Amino acid sequence: MYQETYYIDKSSQTFADVLAAYGLAILLNRVIQEADQEVDIRIRDDGSYYAIVLDKPLEAAWVEQCRYFGEAPFIATAKMLKAGQVPEGIWLVDYEAERESNNLYYEGLKQLPAEARRPGASADQYPELAAVQAHKPRPDWAILAQVNQMSAISAYNGMVMAWYESKDCFAEQFKLILKMCATAPNDLEGTVADWKKLAKRHDLSAKAEAAATQVFNPANGKGANRAKADSLTIGGQKNFWLMEYLKLIGMRFAGLPRVVSGAKDRKTYILLPVNIELSTSNKVFQAFNDGLWASSAIKMDILAAFRYAQIFLRQWSAGQLDHRKLRQGGQPGNYVQGLAVTFYKDMGSAHAVLNQSTLGLPRWVDKVETKDEAHQFLEMLAEHERVINGLDEKRGLEYDLLRTYRDFLSDRDMRHFFAFTAAYSSHLTHKIENKAYVSQFTTTHLEVLIMSQDKSLKPILASEGFQNVANAIRQSTVNPQRAKISGNRVYDIRYGLGNDLKRKANYNNEFIQALTDFMHSYNQENVQIEESYKGHPPFRRKQLTTTDIAEIIDLVDEYGAKTIGNMLVAFGYARVPREADDSATE
Repeated sequence: MYQETYYIDKSSQTFADVLAAYGLAILLNRVIQEADQEVDIRIRDDGSYYAIVLDKPLEAAWVEQCRYFGEAPFIATAKMLKAGQVPEGIWLVDYEAERESNNLYYEGLKQLPAEARRPGASADQYPELAAVQAHKPRPDWAILAQVNQMSAISAYNGMVMAWYESKDCFAEQFKLILKMCATAPNDLEGTVADWKKLAKRHDLSAKAEAAATQVFNPANGKGANRAKADSLTIGGQKNFWLMEYLKLIGMRFAGLPRVVSGAKDRKTYILLPVNIELSTSNKVFQAFNDGLWASSAIKMDILAAFRYAQIFLRQWSAGQLDHRKLRQGGQPGNYVQGLAVTFYKDMGSAHAVLNQSTLGLPRWVDKVETKDEAHQFLEMLAEHERVINGLDEKRGLEYDLLRTYRDFLSDRDMRHFFAFTAAYSSHLTHKIENKAYVSQFTTTHLEVLIMSQDKSLKPILASEGFQNVANAIRQSTVNPQRAKISGNRVYDIRYGLGNDLKRKANYNNEFIQALTDFMHSYNQENVQIEESYKGHPPFRRKQLTTTDIAEIIDLVDEYGAKTIGNMLVAFGYARVPREADDSATE
């Protein structure tokens, strides 16, 4: 029972197991703090279970001498307060008072200038911001609101009351949690029996089982969860209340519920640990909770992955995280696998789980061991964020683009990324044609990303022929388009070139034919422009050579037309870093 490692089974294979692991780690940490001890706690994914690892064994005296503490507040609605249904002395949140304060905060924000609403704005810069920030929602408000709005308040408050009711036998009950989690598989059956005896001895009114709400158990819905599928009832599942309480606590330190913008649908994001120090997780999570704002459904998924990686990298680079505990550098993906995402569809009178998925964190650099490497990674994330923020989920093509990019984050399959860049080429040219601002990827960051995912592609990037042809595509598409806007266009615009090459890339011969046709017309136009300007064109493009053609053919033979076509389109519609995003030069 008093040991270095405790366990949480992956019994549901959903984020419920993760919440229980975080909840156990938080409670262990609180007991250790109450004993005025310093023990590092790590949460580790060990395959069939999560291990909560202490750097030295838990001691019996720490538990025996620990006084009662509460880690979650009772949610007191106006009706409960009026009826006197709140236990005396319990830590509580006045739900209606908090909601009114939140409304004042959001109304106040609307009155502020745009600069004062941006992340990083301070009351020193904008004194009027101080009065608004006084009403800033409490960090756990999103969780409390979700519990109430998804009709889980009765189950939630029931567990908070059961925890509070056991304050006189607190240490004895905590030992049962230790017993339950001392082995894998967890000893649920034995612990339930022991808890019932404890409840009888101390005359506790709580039941051994609590409702397994979908707030903490996304796989549990009413009516269809029976050991034997012999009937359907409207009742939901129940689990041992102490295990459910661990999930409740875990949500407060690893869960981010959010409402989808423009809808009443909900999403919950849960951190999926690989091997992370609890203190590190808590520091990053606090800023993550502040930094993830509501957005449309797909875009919010992508931005959530970006935001966690950005915050981790910034804190690591600034020395806010203990480098002694981060032995694998500042790469966020070494510590957190990604985010478990659950989508709750608003059905009018209730929310139903419509989808569960896993979203990976960006791993676009091989290692992050220096501040320069962290800075490079942050620049890449910012570049991708600009591209994603420029897409509107309400528009058909842009919706498809966001879905494709999210697929890339989920499985890190470069085929999805190349599908995105190919489709984005059409979006890019359309926006430029309509004189709308649009962001591009840069060639240098594309190289880093591709090399981090598949080092076998290095010879392609090193090929001068490949780089020359990609540059020719750029000089025939986006660059003359931008020059047209400023009235400086010299060369023709090859609309749809990216789509043509992508379409022909299914077969090597067809692709090589299409590419050589383009290269021939490109060189021919160069000669014509040279002649029409009598040898002094305002902008001169580099001719493609037979060596370039030969190198491309060799690459197609080795890697296939699809790979080369994908990469040519990606780089051809990217910008060279020295060019401004809205450059009008060819």
